[in-house]
Amino acid sequence: MAINSGVVALVASVQAYFTVTAGTPPVTTKTCDVSLGWKQPTKQINQGVGRANRVVFIPSDPGGKGGKIVGAHQPGPRRFGPGVGGDTATRALYTWERQLVVSVWAVDGSDPHNEAKQIEAVEDLFELTIRAVHYYAFNNAQWGDVDWTTSPVEHSFGRELRAKLTFRHPMFDAETGIAYPAKAITKDLL
Repeated sequence: MAINSGVVALVASVQAYFTVTAGTPPVTTKTCDVSLGWKQPTKQINQGVGRANRVVFIPSDPGGKGGKIVGAHQPGPRRFGPGVGGDTATRALYTWERQLVVSVWAVDGSDPHNEAKQIEAVEDLFELTIRAVHYYAFNNAQWGDVDWTTSPVEHSFGRELRAKLTFRHPMFDAETGIAYPAKAITKDLL
């Protein structure tokens, strides 16, 4: 079993959370896109309904700094994989305290020039994103400063905010397969 990147697993979990909570007003997976990458904020093909309504996880701060490597927070062996106890064992060597930027862009299409409605739409999507991240990462995710994108002044397609997120996840040693022996002793006389 391959161990995936912690940030890729985080984003996949947020996507899954949005799918499970579909129908939560005002944003659902039918109207919102969740993606990961440096190029995603400038794309226009990853927008939800209304030419906004997306969450983008950018894997570094704007200057490209991705965080720091520190000692393992939970050292010792861990097991992964299907079945009881897993079929793969490994240990955490270090913890990567990643510095992410989460871009949340939303729109209330009922009145695109009403700033209060646009702020409400962004904050609703941001709160849903915070819940999704917390559901996966708990205390391994710490939110930081929040900046609103204020220019250009006319935002007929909603508003955007960008929040700093520190996400801690382990960096693992090489994987070791685990074999479970079958019964070796039999009571049958041959």
